[in-house]
Amino acid sequence: MGKMGDIIKVTHIIRPSNLGGAETMLKELLSAPEHDGLDLDCILIADRQNIKTLDEYAARKIKFIAVRRLADPLPYRPVANLIVVARLFFILRRRKDHIIHLHLNLAAVLGRLAAWLAGCRFVVETVNGECGFYESFFGRHIWFPLLGLRTSCYIAVSEYLRRYLRKYVSRPVAVVPNGLPENKPLPAAEARNRLGLPPEAFVVGYVGRLEPEKNVSTLLKAASRLPDTIWLIAGEGSLAAQLREEAAGMPDADIRFAGAVSEAWRFMTAFDVLCLPSLHESQGLVLLEAMRAGIAIIGSDVPGIAETLDGGRAGLLHPPQDYMALADHILALKNDAHLRGRFAKRQVPGKYSLAAMQTGLLHVYRKILRSSC
Repeated sequence: MGKMGDIIKVTHIIRPSNLGGAETMLKELLSAPEHDGLDLDCILIADRQNIKTLDEYAARKIKFIAVRRLADPLPYRPVANLIVVARLFFILRRRKDHIIHLHLNLAAVLGRLAAWLAGCRFVVETVNGECGFYESFFGRHIWFPLLGLRTSCYIAVSEYLRRYLRKYVSRPVAVVPNGLPENKPLPAAEARNRLGLPPEAFVVGYVGRLEPEKNVSTLLKAASRLPDTIWLIAGEGSLAAQLREEAAGMPDADIRFAGAVSEAWRFMTAFDVLCLPSLHESQGLVLLEAMRAGIAIIGSDVPGIAETLDGGRAGLLHPPQDYMALADHILALKNDAHLRGRFAKRQVPGKYSLAAMQTGLLHVYRKILRSSC
């Protein structure tokens, strides 16, 4: 099992959705041609909110087992979660020689408990962002001392996130950035036609979840200062209704909400500029998708985004809640086609390719099997 020439068996566990970078990257990883030396499958924790996403895994011919998470009227759904742990235990006890690779908070908690009970020796968790759980009293003084030590290695998607995790976990932390496959987006004219956008308009886009940490309200405030611009917001989340109401109070701004757009990366070419005004971000997969589409980027000056944008060399940066600075950046790009083109010509760095991600994961898995990460 631990020899370099052996096939390494890996079981990924995640509660999937269509909204986040972690889910997107896992689907790309699992549906890509098999990387030499890896045999991959996954367990999907499914409930009423995400059951339809399983169809996409099936359509991509990804090997998976669905574990249903039942309805539970109690806060935090303890009964439903214990049933999931029990079901995972019966699956994982036949996978003791697999590396169990956990993604996102729910799978990290329930999957780690099940793996511990099943006697799985190798457990990895990919961390895609800052989490209050790591900083909490329970996380620091109870969870990590008891079960965190059962973790072989944590994987951070950026150097910034590795430094963040080192403050809270005692186990090794490796850096493996999310990587993009070599997919081509739609031609700009076709993308605009499908989204109902005029061919000659200047379009500013946002793609992502509509949640507080994404700071979309700052983008809407910037929109109020720039007429003759179309603002396309693609995504859903808990703030969707509030943001629509806020936009309705800006009659001079042409703000359009597209809802959740499947495979939104295909439509990136419809934008002249992509904005990501997040309050915090570990990497920002959408930034790489925008680079691949050949469009200019503006992001908030927070560590994860600044790292992905090479300190401002691959896109403009603004203070996260400074909507006037954001508006000024957009106006500069709108008025200067040469500047816009210079940023649009930036290529996705090789370290952010899907092949580099596969190689990085394989390297981590091999080190784990040698009991060193």
